Amino acid sequence: ISLLNISMSPSEYITEQLMLAHSKEQCDHVWQWVGDDPARFEGFMEVYFGQNPVLRQRAAGVLGRFGRRQASLLEKHLPALIAELDQDVHPALIRNTMRLFQSIDVPASLSMALMEKGFAMIENPQQPVAIRAFSMTVLERLIAPYPELQRELALIVEAHMPEASAAFRVRGRDYLKRMRKKA
Repeated sequence: ISLLNISMSPSEYITEQLMLAHSKEQCDHVWQWVGDDPARFEGFMEVYFGQNPVLRQRAAGVLGRFGRRQASLLEKHLPALIAELDQDVHPALIRNTMRLFQSIDVPASLSMALMEKGFAMIENPQQPVAIRAFSMTVLERLIAPYPELQRELALIVEAHMPEASAAFRVRGRDYLKRMRKKA
């Protein structure tokens, strides 16, 4: 881990750190360094939405760690993160965006768009399992006030259980148990 050069901007430092290694430790270091600092967070988002696909993929590992602690910093970036969910980007970006959405409150003005994308991800067996599993958790939180959508999610989960991976089946089984307790 290098020391921050006084003349480096937050995005330059983050870029340098992410290019040093692709590891959990390096993601943790960047996440901790950004912390609750608005300028550092904006520097991170500049890197995350940048043009370098390798750097974006590495930054995605950090994005998934942000959550309630940085919710106020994330707020203005939520529309762009949601819009990117149906773009042709590396699955790591989608996976970590959905990981992030598991732990933050989504404004009502954005929740419908996120619900639509979440349902589409769960219904697509070609999506990587982590994306489908995280989408299930995101949807469970978002549809809590809508019994008809809860039933729809339960039907989709049940329909996909036979062909799904073990991770999807476990998360699906847990969701269905919680649904039955509510009924």
